[in-house]
Parts: sequence; C-alpha cells; structure tokens
Amino acid sequence: MHRSRQCLAAAAASRAWLEVQIRGGATRRIDVDLFASKCPMACENFAKLCSGDNVLPFTAAKDTIQETTFKDQFRPQLSYVRSTFHRVVPGFVVQGGDIVKGNGEGNMSVFGEEFDAPAERGAVPLDAAGLIATAVSAPTQNGSQFFITLSEKGAPHLNGSCICFGRVAKASMDVIKEIERQEVDFEGRPLEDIVIVAAGSK
Repeated sequence: MHRSRQCLAAAAASRAWLEVQIRGGATRRIDVDLFASKCPMACENFAKLCSGDNVLPFTAAKDTIQETTFKDQFRPQLSYVRSTFHRVVPGFVVQGGDIVKGNGEGNMSVFGEEFDAPAERGAVPLDAAGLIATAVSAPTQNGSQFFITLSEKGAPHLNGSCICFGRVAKASMDVIKEIERQEVDFEGRPLEDIVIVAAGSK
C-alpha cells in the first residue's frame, strides 16, 4: 500500500545526523541539512528514522505474548541505527538505509510501507555532489533507503524519479569520501561493514 499525505513544514526537522563506523573504526558524523519546506514528507520520513520517534518499546512480559505490541517488536524497527551503507559506486553514489533486509532489497517508511509524494519529485534537482535523495525502484515507492551523490554533476537522470530532500554539510563530505574509497565486491557491496551506530534530528 502506498500512502500519500500532506505534512506541515513547521513540524518538520531542518537538520539530521548519522554517526557511522567504518570497518570497526572510530565513529564519524554525517550532518545533513534538510529541505523541509520543499520536501516535507520525505524530510519527515528521514528525520523520524534518524530520531527513532516511531521505534516500538520493548515488551518483555510473557503475559503479553498474544498482544500486537509484543509481536511488532520483532518486525523491522523504524530506525537507521544498526543499518548499513550497503552499496558504493565510486563517482556516482553511496547508498544505505535498508532497515528491513540490509542488502538493498527491503524498504519501509514511517508512514506504513512505501509512500508517494508526487509534488516533491523534481522539487529540488539532483545537480551536485553531496545531495541526499530517496533510493527507489519506482517513483511511488519511497521509503527508508537513500543515496548520496558523489559526482559534481549529481545524478540528473534521476530527476523526477527520486526525491532530493537534503544536502550533506560540507564538513561531513570527507566522511562520504571515505565511504566511497572502501573496497567493494562486483555488485558494489562493501567488503567490510559501514554501520550507522547512532542518529538523530532536530
């Protein structure tokens, strides 16, 4: 089921951040400025996946085993924490945010499943390096997966298909470049884990 709804720009976060650990090393921070006024729905989704606002509380008591809340805690949680950057294409994009399967085959949003925001597609062009956008298999299937552009020309062929909803802060681009330099297999999967260990928004 695809969901489409209007979000109040005033309620949207304007900044978000991810702390990543590359090959088990020290954590590095990626700050993102969100285009909340132009892409409110995509920004709300990303910001809440960073903040963990929709994560379900742990339910341990066995008396509640038949309750929906008990079963739901074993489903993919709506948070980027412990997810990975699963795809690196030097000179093009780094991609992450699969909170379902971790390999680029899963997608979920804070609105239920995927969501559609037609007014936001093309609102901001993918015309530079450091832009962050929804990674989709179809324009109506926006979810948790995202990519960050590496080329100074951006990814103009994806305009109208993906929602460009933010920009990585200049001070954080060295982290993106380090991710770009990691060794990958023939499918672009990093040979060693690049893990999001903390995240937030404000």
